[in-house]
Amino acid sequence: MKYILSVLSSTRSMAILLFAFASSIAIATFVEKNAGTEAAQALIYHAKWFEFLLLLGVVNIIAVTFKRKLYQKGKLTVLLFHLSFIVIITGAAFTRYLGKEGIMPVREGQTTSRWYSAQNYINILLTTRENKKSDSYPILLSSRTNMRFRHNYRIDGHRVKIKIRQYLPQAEKNMVPDPEGSPYIHLLSSVNSERKDFYLTPGDMVMIGNNTFTFVPSNDKNATDRITIFENERGALSFSAPFDVSQTSMETLPADILTAGEVHDLIPMLVYDFQGILVLVMQYQPKGIIAAVPSENQENQLPSAMILDVKCDNISRSMTVWEQETNMDKPAVMEIDGLKVLVSYGSRLEVLPFSLTLDDFILKRYPGSESPSWYESDVLLTDPERNISRKHRIYMNHILKYRGYRFYQSSYDADEKGTVLSLNRDSLGTSVTYAGYILLALGIVTSLLNRNSRFRSLIKKPSETNRILLLMIAGLLFSLSSSYAWGASDSMKNNLPVVDKDHAREFGRMLVQVNNGRIVPMNTMSSEILRKVARKETYKGQFPDQVMLGMLAYPVFWQHEPVIRVSSPGLREILGTHSGYASFIDFFSRDGNYLLKPYVDEAYRKSPANRSKFDNEVMRTDERLNICYLVFTREVLKVFPGPGSTTHKWYSPVTVSGVFSSEDTVFTSHIMDYYFEEVVRSMQSRDWKTPGEILKAIYTFQKKYDAAIMPSMQHAKTETLYNQLNLFNRLIKPYMLAGILLLLIQFVHIFIPRFSIRYFSKAAVVFVSTAFAFHTLGLALRWYVSGHAPISNGYETLSFVAWAAVLAGLLLSCKSSITVSTTSILAALVLQVAHLSWMDPQITNLVPVLRSYWLVIHVAVVTASYGFLGMGTLLAVINLILMFFESGKNHERMEIQISQITQIIEVTLIAGLYLLTTGSFLGGVWANESWGRYWGWDPKETWALVTIIVYAFILHMRMIPGMKGRVLFNIAALAGFSSVLMTYFGVNYYLSGLHSYAGGNPMPVPPLVYYSVITVIVLIILSSAKQSYLKKKGVIRGQTE
Repeated sequence: MKYILSVLSSTRSMAILLFAFASSIAIATFVEKNAGTEAAQALIYHAKWFEFLLLLGVVNIIAVTFKRKLYQKGKLTVLLFHLSFIVIITGAAFTRYLGKEGIMPVREGQTTSRWYSAQNYINILLTTRENKKSDSYPILLSSRTNMRFRHNYRIDGHRVKIKIRQYLPQAEKNMVPDPEGSPYIHLLSSVNSERKDFYLTPGDMVMIGNNTFTFVPSNDKNATDRITIFENERGALSFSAPFDVSQTSMETLPADILTAGEVHDLIPMLVYDFQGILVLVMQYQPKGIIAAVPSENQENQLPSAMILDVKCDNISRSMTVWEQETNMDKPAVMEIDGLKVLVSYGSRLEVLPFSLTLDDFILKRYPGSESPSWYESDVLLTDPERNISRKHRIYMNHILKYRGYRFYQSSYDADEKGTVLSLNRDSLGTSVTYAGYILLALGIVTSLLNRNSRFRSLIKKPSETNRILLLMIAGLLFSLSSSYAWGASDSMKNNLPVVDKDHAREFGRMLVQVNNGRIVPMNTMSSEILRKVARKETYKGQFPDQVMLGMLAYPVFWQHEPVIRVSSPGLREILGTHSGYASFIDFFSRDGNYLLKPYVDEAYRKSPANRSKFDNEVMRTDERLNICYLVFTREVLKVFPGPGSTTHKWYSPVTVSGVFSSEDTVFTSHIMDYYFEEVVRSMQSRDWKTPGEILKAIYTFQKKYDAAIMPSMQHAKTETLYNQLNLFNRLIKPYMLAGILLLLIQFVHIFIPRFSIRYFSKAAVVFVSTAFAFHTLGLALRWYVSGHAPISNGYETLSFVAWAAVLAGLLLSCKSSITVSTTSILAALVLQVAHLSWMDPQITNLVPVLRSYWLVIHVAVVTASYGFLGMGTLLAVINLILMFFESGKNHERMEIQISQITQIIEVTLIAGLYLLTTGSFLGGVWANESWGRYWGWDPKETWALVTIIVYAFILHMRMIPGMKGRVLFNIAALAGFSSVLMTYFGVNYYLSGLHSYAGGNPMPVPPLVYYSVITVIVLIILSSAKQSYLKKKGVIRGQTE
């Protein structure tokens, strides 16, 4: 017993359990990607061994608490932190075993108290003439798990065994003959060009379009309101209809008209027109069954099916059970020796102790777009037991709570006449889990304030204060402004017509609607188009507004200008261009044929997984060409708001026909032509008064029809300023230069101690602080322009991570100026990644679920943690380099630097872990308040948990025998960041899930990643070998923990 207790309370057991748990959930994300969510849940998340692993973890925390006496006064802060995880796991257990969740569809005007469980059940009913027996079992099925469902029954002397033989997650129906089967008809219908299959057996009735079809054993002469299908005396099919029906075959055209009310043969493979509804009998089996076969088309969402082996006494049969979409679906039925077996599979129908009536469903869209901006359900809650009747509004992040149930706005019907509410009942689990979150927050805060905590002991050393150096500020301002002058040679040296800069700026302030419905200054669109087409910020010294106005006013000239980026050498050869750019006309032959058409068609025909790098480049180049086409045809100029439009859709001069009154049609159809003619004239006369007046007239027209959604002039000017400053891109060079220079100076100081870096360090801190101020300004401008916190997509979160990294470095600069150099380099690298071609810097609207203040808190805290953890990683790289260069001669100096940096790494990792843990569980609060589930094992939140465990393990290594020492700690600090990269990039761009930014084929892994991994491995091997050598030689006698 003592041995078991010593094992359970050991730090080695803690390490093994952390590794096992992190590995399990990490593997689960890949199982989900390749085999589906059900497989991941069945194999790992809902498996009994996984629950046992969590139980062992709880036992280990309790045992370690008593062994290390964490209940003592000086260790209470640590106790709170660890106790919180026990409470959180306990809350999760309550949720799993006692909680309920499901969906509740309601149509407008409908009153209902019924809802369908999220948990699937197998329902079995056995009936004989005298008795019946029923059972219902919760079940989680997957094609990758063993089917362990086996149950035995006894009823009226019969012994019945039922087991699952096969589960098909994506199944298609196939009608096959069976001597013991029933008559079956396979109908194929076409209603409004939508094809649908129906399988009917005697007694079935279906609605196809507006007509009712029924399959009966014999002709029902009294059925005058439906189409009746039956088997005639010849064993073939006949039908009668209450109206005339046309019958068509490919051989006998035109169609034959079949008289209403009479009996006609229903011949397979002939087309019957039932008042616009086309129906074809694909197959008829007098005795058959509907078999389930695996679907080869995995892209469409198909129902699942299970194949059961049913044995009654000595008779064995096979039975196919289809997943029920609603509780109205019929169960599968089989009869053996007088015993009837009925089996169904799917959600279980539950009933509330009250009802909801959907009075109205409201859906709002972004202006000029089909994307939902907002949707809500106005419901009437009625509870006769408590004599309550009151109205509620349910929308994203605004839930209805009543009698322990919580209702969330989940989805809506395609016709926008019905809502789908998600609901759960988990008061106990949620309360206990939230209590764990509170304990976690208290533990973190108190450990930061406790003078005896590990964190406070590492940051006790004071530092010198840094003074502001105006010279370094001037240097930063120079480096920022130099971006404007980069390549901005005299444009008149080129043959391009150059529009007056002042008027181009005025043109850039004209409001235009972009594809996502936002109303933006033309400068925003100009900047985005130039970046996407030419992959440049300027073109031959012209700024985006000058380029855009030139392309619109001089389309023929610009069609001959090589402005379209062509990256692929193969494409350049096809287009006959040797540079990296091609003109619009280069894409067409002399007879007007599009040269890339066969390559574009072939690329789009391939599945994303089979597309080559050349195919992807063809598609990107084709997109750039089409953008130019839209500019040259002026379709991008959506500057005219539609009159009285509730969708706030704006129109271009090409699309205004039939939209406006006769007077306004003349204005909208010709004003832009007139404007561009005046631009051309002004190019000669240098008098830009008339074009300016035309722009004012367009603005007046816009205010007349859609002033409600137009941004203010101040807002438009701010957005233009944000575009022109382009701060995030321009900060890359200052951050990188400052970081590299300071790092080189620090290395020189390490090897040459008499070389003083005091003033260099102060100057660098001031320089980076000034850059940080500009960085903050950029985030503030983007926040103001977009209307939401700049952390809603990949580009924004990376920009925020860079900001948080620099903040972390400046806060810890009191310990060592090396934190400033490393975080500056990190910020530069992160901003550079944000501007790669597969990141989209355009400002977009938020989807409804992201309209939450919890989003701001959750994402801000999590991304801030990445900055601290990234700084720890770069410091670990520096430490490993110093370890490699350590020798007997410089041992003492190196030891001081390595020890100091190691302490800083531990401080940054603790801070990063605290932030990441807090942010992750704040995300649980956001999820619970938004869609009713605080934890759903989504790949993003799963990998965030993996990262928390990885860094918790790293920070506990000093307590684990055999894993102590600064070499292993620095290696772990470096390698641990791979979990952060997987959490951000791996999940967002390579795995599926709620948090994924990837919408199509996954991005290819850049070659730089492989080179970086090899470099890191080589660095780790060389540093470890050098430290082992020095230890053997007696140079290093011990290592601080």
